Amino acid sequence: MVKNKNFINSLLNAINGIIIAFKDERNIQYDVIIACIVIVLGFVFHLNRAEFIIIIFAISFVLVSEYFNSALEKTCDYACNENFSPVIKMAKDISAAAVLISALNSVVIGSLIFLPKIIKFIGLIHGH
Repeated sequence: MVKNKNFINSLLNAINGIIIAFKDERNIQYDVIIACIVIVLGFVFHLNRAEFIIIIFAISFVLVSEYFNSALEKTCDYACNENFSPVIKMAKDISAAAVLISALNSVVIGSLIFLPKIIKFIGLIHGH
């Protein structure tokens, strides 16, 4: 493997990594779909700038966790030649736990931001 010669090569390799993982990893595809829905809902419920920034950080936290998890899983699978190893399983489980924590964090943040707006909207529909 040759080291990147310049910033453009580094950037192109990173973009390639985004595309490869998106095509190959079902969970990343789901995360992107959910992120798009949340962003659309942000416009529907008129999130302010600070709320959007928080939502974008939560989405990014989940995606970055998923990408690191995918990279670690690929590396572990390669290192153990796809053979079972309790140590590799532990590493992969811990990495998956990081994704779970980021996803739960995202759900809590989304709930704190969206639930009051949804409740207010439901109240308006029912004339309260």
